[in-house]
Amino acid sequence: MAFQIDPNIPLQAQRTTFDPASILMQAQQNGLALEKHRFEMQKLREDYDLAKEQRKQQKAMQMGIASDLAGIQAVRLHNTRLHALSKRHNAVKCHKV
Repeated sequence: MAFQIDPNIPLQAQRTTFDPASILMQAQQNGLALEKHRFEMQKLREDYDLAKEQRKQQKAMQMGIASDLAGIQAVRLHNTRLHALSKRHNAVKCHKV
């Protein structure tokens, strides 16, 4: 069944007038809104990149501190072992005399 138009119902179409000045003004407003949006997006990108770089630097600093701490602990462990060996050596040396 095809769609049929009832000729008894009057058409509701209205004549539209185009105002070039109004169209131009709307286009300019849309352009300004788009430019503002682009500026806001760029600012958000810059803020995100800055925060990301700061997190990266903080992580690197934490890794460096952890590495330094591990090195200090390794030196302490080495010194403790040397001290224990030295004590044993001195005890054996004194015991032989």
